[in-house]
Amino acid sequence: MGKIIIPVGRSLGPFFDDEGELESYELHLGHRMDALDSAEMYVWACAHDNPEAHGELSFGRAELTAACREAEVPLDDDAVGKTADLLIERGAMLEVDLDGPELESVLSAHRFIPNGHAFGNRPDAPDECGVGTGDEPDITMGGWVYTLWARSYLDGSVLNACEAFAADLPEVETADVAREFAEALPVIIAADCGYLEPVE
Repeated sequence: MGKIIIPVGRSLGPFFDDEGELESYELHLGHRMDALDSAEMYVWACAHDNPEAHGELSFGRAELTAACREAEVPLDDDAVGKTADLLIERGAMLEVDLDGPELESVLSAHRFIPNGHAFGNRPDAPDECGVGTGDEPDITMGGWVYTLWARSYLDGSVLNACEAFAADLPEVETADVAREFAEALPVIIAADCGYLEPVE
C-alpha cells in the first residue's frame, strides 16, 4: 500500500496580538497546544484535501504536495516536504503504512474524537451508517466503524477501543477491527467528521 498522510489534532484557528498582527495558528494536540506559522498551518490544512484519495488510502507525499501547489501561502515542493517533516516530528501529522508493523503502535498512541452529526442507517442500506457536518451525511461507514466513531474515545486509545469492541464479538480478532477502523480514519478526518489526538 505504501505510506499515507493523516493529519492529527484540531485547529483552534488564528490568534492575533494586541496590535492585530497574526501571532500563530493554534493546534490542539491532546494535552498540549502547538503554535503553527502560516506555512505549517497551510500544509496541515492541505493534508485534509482530496477526500477521494483519502478514501482510496492513496493520499501520500505526492498528493500532499499537489494539494499545496495552489496554496495561498506560496510554497515550493521542497518547502512542503520540509514542513511536512516538521509536522510529523511534532506529532501534528502521521505518515504511516497501514500494512506495516507500526500500525499497532500508532493506534495505541492516539485516541479518536468524533465530530459532526450521526444520521444512522437507511431502510435501503441498513448496513451503512451516515455521518456529516451539515444537514446530510458526508460519508457512510459500516456498523463496526460507526460504533467506534461514536464511542472509541471512551476506551482510551484507538487500539484499546478496538480490543474492547472485539472482546464482545465471538470469532472477531482485534486486528480485524483495528484494520477496518484504520482504513476508515483518513476519509473520516478529511470530511471533518472526527480527528486523532495523542493519548499522552
